[in-house]
Amino acid sequence: MVKQKINLDIKDRKILLALDEDSRQPVSKIARKVRLSKDVVNYRIKRLESQNIIKSYYTVLDVSKLGYYNFRVFLNFYNVTPEKEMEIINYLYNHPRVGWLVSIDTRWDANMLVWAENVYVFKKFWDEFLRLYKNYLEDKWISVITEMILFTRGFFLEKGEQYEPNKQIVGGSEEKAVLDKSDLKILKIIANDARLSLVDIGKKTNLSPKVIEYRIKNLIQKKVILGFKAMLNHDLLGILYYKVHFTLQNMTVAKEKELMTYAETHPNIFIVDSTVGGADFEIEVGVRSVAEFRGLINDLKRRFSGIIRELESFNYPKEYKWVYLPLETK
Repeated sequence: MVKQKINLDIKDRKILLALDEDSRQPVSKIARKVRLSKDVVNYRIKRLESQNIIKSYYTVLDVSKLGYYNFRVFLNFYNVTPEKEMEIINYLYNHPRVGWLVSIDTRWDANMLVWAENVYVFKKFWDEFLRLYKNYLEDKWISVITEMILFTRGFFLEKGEQYEPNKQIVGGSEEKAVLDKSDLKILKIIANDARLSLVDIGKKTNLSPKVIEYRIKNLIQKKVILGFKAMLNHDLLGILYYKVHFTLQNMTVAKEKELMTYAETHPNIFIVDSTVGGADFEIEVGVRSVAEFRGLINDLKRRFSGIIRELESFNYPKEYKWVYLPLETK
């Protein structure tokens, strides 16, 4: 359920769009894009932060270049009180290997992403979790996300407001990037604080701002850093967050390309997942109402009636965490 929606004007929405495209860009650059003064943009950003519309800023990393696999786990709880459920959520939220965590309003209760170097490291994490909470689990579904494709979140704009779609592909690299301790220090700091200034990063790393700037640019060139985004409060924006799993049939290369193009250019679709052990095709969607969501699904069914066999959708009412680097990384 959407609560306490805060109405934003077109300038606020354009600022959010700019921060979604690149949350490290300077205020002066955002000001030129939205045609406001630097001081006004700075004030608006601070207001959006204080209203908790902007929850944090994170760095999008290609974890495969850091030597990590992306294990996804759906959880269905059993015989839990609200207090026990929150205890489980807090355990996962505070675990350094859990990079993403949401609650779910369907047959599943929670979904998380776990960063691990290999299946044995994941097994250790999973065994530790089961030792604590196995008696509270009815079911689980474990899969591996091989690629996660992120698109610009155009869904918080009004219809007709223009934006430039772009995408970032997390995963798929078979080669690990060569990084030193200073690179990893920087990544750990900006992983969940992407707008931190070069000076402040320097205070935490004992590196000069020029060295930090050079290293960040180098990490971008190596495609270890794919971008910088804002973690937004969908609830306060009046946005419903859905995950949709499709079972497909009669697929061809042409149909697959057509389906991906549809997802890439649709303002409400902001993530496509490719998995081993998951659904044939998976999308994540932001909409303003259940009716808008149904309209999107019906449009997909009409356009791709020959290949969509069935689908299942999940509502994510609360997003707890988004960080692309295990905080225990040395």
